Amino acid sequence: MIRILRTLALLSTIVLLSSCTHQASAAGDIDRDGGEVRCGTISSPVEWKYCITENPGSSNRDILYFFHGLGGNEGQWNKQRFFRQVRKRWAQTGKEVPVVVQFSFGKDWFLNEKSKDSVGFMPIVLNNVFPKIEKELVENFSGKRIIMGFSMGGFNSIQLVLKHPELFERAALICPAILDFDPYGGKKEIEKRKIAYEQRTGASERHSKAAVGLIRKFFPTSDQWEQVSPMKICHKYMNEKTPDLLISANREDAFGFYVDAERFKDFAISKGVQVEWQSRPGKHCRQCDWKSTADFLLP
Repeated sequence: MIRILRTLALLSTIVLLSSCTHQASAAGDIDRDGGEVRCGTISSPVEWKYCITENPGSSNRDILYFFHGLGGNEGQWNKQRFFRQVRKRWAQTGKEVPVVVQFSFGKDWFLNEKSKDSVGFMPIVLNNVFPKIEKELVENFSGKRIIMGFSMGGFNSIQLVLKHPELFERAALICPAILDFDPYGGKKEIEKRKIAYEQRTGASERHSKAAVGLIRKFFPTSDQWEQVSPMKICHKYMNEKTPDLLISANREDAFGFYVDAERFKDFAISKGVQVEWQSRPGKHCRQCDWKSTADFLLP
């Protein structure tokens, strides 16, 4: 019981860091920075929700796809103070800014491949979500896409930008959930690996335990995890065709994500990828250089 309560308390903390209160907006609502926001729900082939922010006066029809963190939703871009700093910087530059699109399959979701255990969000995003947004929901789409992912959203962004690099101009990975760890096998074997991961990355015991639980929940088998583990797929897909990356990580990240994010960065550079690296103080997702991030996202 104590272990369950501790896990629930930890997940509640993650939700507070990466989520925000949101109610679906009517078409044409104005956010506090002057953007026109339209939100809605699509029910096929599975239910997903979206919010689209248009910037009055901007003729830029590129799309910035924003992927929220664990416990977040499709309204996080418009509500959370972190991302207001990006919008403020955009206003200061006087440049034409992209259309910002958020979509979500729920508070917690990962871009997995289709399997006998899952419908697979990856094919749904590629074959249903993107076409719906770009052909029906956003007028005069330019054909250029940018990605910005936050924590879990950084993990999801990695799946798209590595496996389908031709679709994107660049990607900003903010405190991305990158961990090189195999949480499968016998109980003693998993515990041994978990301790080794904590020693290697500085992750706390309860944070690494929460990470193991999330991986096994969304990827029940080792084969499924191998298909999406960032440190595995970067060796398979990363090359000079990978779009430019901005990677921001926090040195006191209790999940241990900083160490493997740095390894991911180093490997990307070794493959000829242009990388802007932000090594930031603080805990998971607490700090980012929002000025340079905002500038990176603009053409």
